[in-house]
Amino acid sequence: DFDRKLRNIFFKYILPVETNIKSIISYVFSQQYGHDNYMLYNNFNTTRRSAETNITSVIADFQRQLASRASDPSIAHYLKTYGYVPLWVLNNILTLGQISKFYSIMKQQDRQNVSKVFHIQDNQLENILFYLSSVRNFCAHGNRLYCFRTKRPLADMQAHISLAIPQTDGKEYDYGKRDLFAAMLALHYVLPAATYKKLIKEIYRLFSTLSPKLSVLREDDILKEMGFPNDWRNKLLSLK
Repeated sequence: DFDRKLRNIFFKYILPVETNIKSIISYVFSQQYGHDNYMLYNNFNTTRRSAETNITSVIADFQRQLASRASDPSIAHYLKTYGYVPLWVLNNILTLGQISKFYSIMKQQDRQNVSKVFHIQDNQLENILFYLSSVRNFCAHGNRLYCFRTKRPLADMQAHISLAIPQTDGKEYDYGKRDLFAAMLALHYVLPAATYKKLIKEIYRLFSTLSPKLSVLREDDILKEMGFPNDWRNKLLSLK
């Protein structure tokens, strides 16, 4: 029951991030190349490693999405009236994972025009989007979330330094890299400050209802599985 409520909380706060990033990416890209040129190879960064494979893969995926949803009223309207579907309309049928891949193949200047909205580097935003996409999928598919782990870690962020997270043997930070606490750090950068505080408050309240019901496990045990330090609430509220 705790994990189900935890999934609902994270899903609720990741969804507006998804909507927002889709809007910003479609605006920046369409402003530079027009509404109908998101499937032209040369409008993407062709200099990155495996560029040809990655770009053609994303374009092919978008084509499949359009073909499979051609009967949707909004899609059908634009195809019939204009002969193409604007990126901002296509966004309605794309997943966070798909728009994350799209962002990863954009030219660096275009990527930076998106990432500067969040005051972070483009490679950091790319990493955050992929990380949150994994968490979103766990939530959507009902997978157990509190002990979430991923092989692809969150990028080193200023938050890791600000929170003085220890590094064993001077290597990877001990927490906030591959766990659910990393998702909290990622959301810090892409949610408005007031919304982020509401997220912290909801999770804190969830723990307050869980603690009295614990008999075998302690709250510290659950926090450890989540990658949350014991004073996680104060630490996250201290982030600027």
